[in-house]
Amino acid sequence: MAEKLKESLLSPDESAKGAPRIKMGEMGYPGLALVYKQITQERERALRMPQLIRTVDDMKHDTVVAASLQFYKMMIGRVKWRVKPPENATATQKERAKFIQSCMNDMSHSWFSFITSLLSYLDYGFSIHEKCWKYRRKGNSKYDDGLIGWDKLPSRAQCTVFGWNFSEDGRDLLGFRQMIPAGSFTGSYSADLSSPVDIPRKKFLLFRSSPQDDSPEGNAPLKAAYHTWKLKQEFQKQEFIGASRDLGGLLVVRAPSDYMDANASPEKIAAYEAMQRGMRNISNGEQSAIAIPSDVNDLTKTPFFDVNLLTSTGAKSYDTNEIIGGRQERFQPTKME
Repeated sequence: MAEKLKESLLSPDESAKGAPRIKMGEMGYPGLALVYKQITQERERALRMPQLIRTVDDMKHDTVVAASLQFYKMMIGRVKWRVKPPENATATQKERAKFIQSCMNDMSHSWFSFITSLLSYLDYGFSIHEKCWKYRRKGNSKYDDGLIGWDKLPSRAQCTVFGWNFSEDGRDLLGFRQMIPAGSFTGSYSADLSSPVDIPRKKFLLFRSSPQDDSPEGNAPLKAAYHTWKLKQEFQKQEFIGASRDLGGLLVVRAPSDYMDANASPEKIAAYEAMQRGMRNISNGEQSAIAIPSDVNDLTKTPFFDVNLLTSTGAKSYDTNEIIGGRQERFQPTKME
């Protein structure tokens, strides 16, 4: 509860020459980069909406990232919510706190499911929930007092946010434009969902994570881990390729040099290209065998074409597990007492 000020000590000083004439409202601008309702503040294209949605979804398939997000959501979800009136509250304030508490427990969904849903702002940086009201009447409410309460606070998927509506000077958020991605609703709904819907600011709740320049999209925590995650994925990919080559060997195809000559006949060039395609397909696991001619050189009695596996016998000068493990530690959530 705010401490009451001593108004007698805050009266104007009669000896003062006069109050300075200053502009009471804003003069500057947030400076948020906006192009056709799209926020372009982020330099990395993969971390800019709407590409951010796919990037985060890919990152959440990583076991460490998924566990870290789940840890924070679990800790926040465990909190017990209740409305507490201020100290020395009046009878009216106590009754209003009691009313708000009743609204929390009188929605078409539970308060816990609402809290769980809004925590998606930890994934994408922001979470939107539309405010829906109802008259509390028998049949749609636990109460029959005729008061206006909360019907539900449904989420609006981040992937459906088509753009943001700002005032002409860019200072105030007026709402957002929602559009269902094409192809995601065909044959699923009877209503026409192809037209955009402009939802005003007063109609929705907006939860954000560390908003920069007052951006309605916030700042997704996973952005800080993106480059580390990307490098980890690349190391794992290279480790897998290296392991597969060590186990199976490196495919080597020998052919006469005239087949590899840039001035070779079209037939020889086509044969050499076919061998190269076969080698790539086998390396990628798309092909299990390769066909080569069985012709033998009359002088050397050796085949013109030959295929074998070259195995690696030397040890690596680096440990990929150590590299991945070191970077993986950066994903570990901070220990909470």
